Amino acid sequence: MILNSIALYVSRLLDPMWVMALVTMLGAYRMGLHNVALWRFFVIVATIMIAPPLVLRLRFAKEKRSSGWDIRDRAHRPKAIGVLLALGVVNVLVAWTFGNASLGRLFIFYEVLRAGFFLISLVWKISGHAAAIAL
Repeated sequence: MILNSIALYVSRLLDPMWVMALVTMLGAYRMGLHNVALWRFFVIVATIMIAPPLVLRLRFAKEKRSSGWDIRDRAHRPKAIGVLLALGVVNVLVAWTFGNASLGRLFIFYEVLRAGFFLISLVWKISGHAAAIAL
């Protein structure tokens, strides 16, 4: 019982959405965004990188199609990742508007990662947690 609770806590703590957001914010800071630009970037990241997956996740959970990130029906996985892939294009475009090539490349890397997830999910189930931690 207690091990299940610990496992759930660790799983939520290492949730891909949070890990990628943290890596992104640390990366933005290290790439030269500071003060107002960093806060503006944080608001944009929260709006286009965190909110859409969170809404998608809550919708799937409400419709009983998932439990957290785990989408039970294999046919629904590519659709969900496809939505994230499409939103990723917006993320890349927004990242480039900050005039920081390194930040733009980080978001292109994320998009390549999502594209790989999409292609793999057409055939197999893939762990988002493992990929996020590998970042």
